[in-house]
Amino acid sequence: MRAGRGQGFTLLELLIGALATMTLMTALYGVFHGTLRLRERTYEQVERDLPAGEALRVLRADLAAARTSSPTLGGVFLGVAGSNGQDAADQLRFTCASGRIGAEEFGFDLQEVEYALIEPLVGDAEEEGLDLARVARRNLLGTAVEEPEPQRMLGGVRALSLEYYDGSSWRTAWDSELEEGALPAAVRVRLEWMGSEPEPEPRPIELVVELATTTTSADSGGAT
Repeated sequence: MRAGRGQGFTLLELLIGALATMTLMTALYGVFHGTLRLRERTYEQVERDLPAGEALRVLRADLAAARTSSPTLGGVFLGVAGSNGQDAADQLRFTCASGRIGAEEFGFDLQEVEYALIEPLVGDAEEEGLDLARVARRNLLGTAVEEPEPQRMLGGVRALSLEYYDGSSWRTAWDSELEEGALPAAVRVRLEWMGSEPEPEPRPIELVVELATTTTSADSGGAT
């Protein structure tokens, strides 16, 4: 009679077991690492979207209150196509009636605002890209030239594209002086973000704002 097999494992069985364990641990690590990266990307997207939403809310309010020129108060709507290397860096300057201040103060509704990409205002060496800045000039009737400080709306921006709808097609520039004081029917805004390897490029943000065709008047500059 042959002797019975021992109760231990053979070397081959141990190797197979170790290989199976390593394969399982590798799969679990891949799932765990992917979950962590998904969570980090979600946090980054939320951190980006929150200030972006607020910046676009302000931009939408300004554009919705855009006014064309009048003999009394003047006004401008000037969209200029620009570039920063291979990326778009458009600029927009226009008069709008979104400048109301507190009811206890005296001021004019009309203001001139400007949107453009500038070098970062915040000294963060780790943050790449440009800042989307807003400049608001309140005293349109003053003789002194007012040069307010730019307001940082967003950071980490790679490109800013602006298009203007004339009723039949989209244009890359607009000058109200050449259009006899007319505003575009709508403005399309596209913001693109800086990406970092090996992460996928963050999705751009687009906004389309329909503009009113109201012109400025002496009454629109009254005290609030």
